[in-house]
Amino acid sequence: HCPESAVSLAVRALDTEPAVRPHVAGDPRVRIVVVNAARSTAKCRSAGEQFPNVVRDREASPLVKALETPWTICDLEDVVQDRPDRKRVPELEACKLRDARGIYGQRGDDLHFRRDIGIAAGDELIKAVRRTAMARDGGARADGSVLLVLAAGWNTEGAQSTAFDEEDHAWRKADLVALAQLCALDGHPLSAIRARMAELLERSRQDHWYFLSVRVANIAAIPPGSVDHRRVSGADEASSLAGHLGNWVRYGSSASSSAKRRRWGNTSAGA
Repeated sequence: HCPESAVSLAVRALDTEPAVRPHVAGDPRVRIVVVNAARSTAKCRSAGEQFPNVVRDREASPLVKALETPWTICDLEDVVQDRPDRKRVPELEACKLRDARGIYGQRGDDLHFRRDIGIAAGDELIKAVRRTAMARDGGARADGSVLLVLAAGWNTEGAQSTAFDEEDHAWRKADLVALAQLCALDGHPLSAIRARMAELLERSRQDHWYFLSVRVANIAAIPPGSVDHRRVSGADEASSLAGHLGNWVRYGSSASSSAKRRRWGNTSAGA
């Protein structure tokens, strides 16, 4: 379990952040946009895609791909640098931030926005996502809905996706399942999103057989207003499989944990 995961931080903000609470008091509908995982750092230009596993994993989920931005963070940086050969995306062209050095380039750090421009770049990224959401919906919505930006997962690039690691985790698969299950609730009340996040956090504290069992391609959108908004296609499938956490005998000793890894370590969990 990662106490500072994106989901943990989101739950904490929803529950305790004074600036957030007035905007969510009425349990508004939530619109979801996923930030494209590809070309997310400047290094992707010179050294190729830096997160190929995460990018490839998302291809397994039509649901995630449908909610993903059609542009990348490198596309946004192209606008900031005012590159003449950039791809012209209306949602990005509205960005007014300009810096010839771009938004990356912090000494010793290829992954994060440069410190001197990080806050401004983050603001422009969020505004671009909002414009993308509005373009999809045909303009601003009058229903009081809020926007949930899902921009996480890159740090799982080297983690397990089809088998347990030494601590019985498979963080890359767990992140993908969490992403798809949240996307399935696009258009639902915030309370449903909050409940799903809490459930995912609880599952992440256990071994990750549940996540390995889920077939991400089978996770489908749940129509808003559905009586059973807690149902997520794909999750139901996992819960019926032998070895699901609810029916699994927990192992206490290190020897028995090793035995479990030997049994399930070569599991080919369908993406």
